[in-house]
Amino acid sequence: MPDDGNYYYAGLETTQDNQGVWGRNYVVDPLLNQGVGYDQFVAERVYAANGSNWMEAGWTETSWLGDHQYVYTMDSNLIEFNIFDEYVISPGSGVETRVYYNTEVGKWRATYHLGGGYWAVLREENIGFSIAENGYNRAEFWENIGILPLMPQSEFDKGYLLIGGTWRIWDTRYDTDLRIDFPYQVNMITQYNHFVVHSPIIYLPLIMKD
Repeated sequence: MPDDGNYYYAGLETTQDNQGVWGRNYVVDPLLNQGVGYDQFVAERVYAANGSNWMEAGWTETSWLGDHQYVYTMDSNLIEFNIFDEYVISPGSGVETRVYYNTEVGKWRATYHLGGGYWAVLREENIGFSIAENGYNRAEFWENIGILPLMPQSEFDKGYLLIGGTWRIWDTRYDTDLRIDFPYQVNMITQYNHFVVHSPIIYLPLIMKD
């Protein structure tokens, strides 16, 4: 995980105590500088945190892994992208992930929806807490070359919080901040479980040729 460069965020954060976050968003093909080394990345994920400890799961594309998107996890015990290339995703794929506290084993678990009600367990770790003080469902952008990743419109159309042992739709009942770091934009469709993240839309003039 890069420890220098510039980070930008677009999406939701709640201060509601919870034991899990569940979301779904749709893969796009961001325009990244492709090459070796830390240059740029985009990640869209759900994330539960308490202080400096956290777990997240979603999809990412990075400069150093080529022009491909991957399901991934990361947490405060493993501070690097944990890539799962066995799950093939591409632009248009719905990536539905959860991070939640598994009371049976006393660990946080990250899962990826395979369809048909089946979930793959990506990671299970003791990360030092059982109740998260914050929950996130948002996009993250990073660069260390002075050029921001360009992001097509990416839809987030599902958001739940695990509260009192029940998955509850993430809506206006829960204190929520909408973070939008310039120049990225968020179009809210339904507070707070349906929205779109993207770079500014630039309309170029058509050049007419004989």
